[in-house]
Amino acid sequence: MIFWAPVCLRPKVARWGAVPCSSLGGQVYCDSPGHQSAELDYQRHKTQRLKSVEKIKLTCGDILTLRGDALVCPAHKHLIRGRGLSAQIFDRAGEVLVDECSQLPECPVGGARITSAPNLSVQSLIHTVTPQWSSGDQWGVEGVVQLRQCYESVLGLARERGLRRLLFPALGAGTNRFPHEIAAHQGLEVLHRYLGDFDVLTVCLRTEAALASWKQVRRRFFGNG
Repeated sequence: MIFWAPVCLRPKVARWGAVPCSSLGGQVYCDSPGHQSAELDYQRHKTQRLKSVEKIKLTCGDILTLRGDALVCPAHKHLIRGRGLSAQIFDRAGEVLVDECSQLPECPVGGARITSAPNLSVQSLIHTVTPQWSSGDQWGVEGVVQLRQCYESVLGLARERGLRRLLFPALGAGTNRFPHEIAAHQGLEVLHRYLGDFDVLTVCLRTEAALASWKQVRRRFFGNG
């Protein structure tokens, strides 16, 4: 019987420290330090990818029906009722949220504030003021930086408060009109950096098309879908 196996190349002249490869049952085993290091790197990268899939969840639907420790609310700088998801949150939370927000200082673009979450399925609301998209000009570049700051501010505040399960909308991609591909790339890059501090980070998209865009960005830039 003939076993086909990948070829393991070795130099014709044995070098000090070189460990030969052996074939057993169609598998090639190489015990050289270089091979072991490459295998460990591969396994480590594979483990990190699996963890990111488990900890960063992409889904589609009504974010207000999901459960977690905190929900991220796209905010007006004065922390008043805005448009889109902000309007839905304020309408459901009622006057308790309005009163609480009125006592907080103004929030700059890229900053974050935290409040309770009355009548919602989470413990807390983390409000962040997202930038407006202005295409690819110099203001567009500034907007991208500010969008990253939104995620960093939210995650930093959540970490301080011990909130480990967060629900994100597609920050900037709603009424502020960031293209989903850009919003996804910036958001996922920051979320990956904070993986170790949280149990699960959920991004809930409003449409299947938006979900497909985020999954495509994750496959392309982060090696998983």
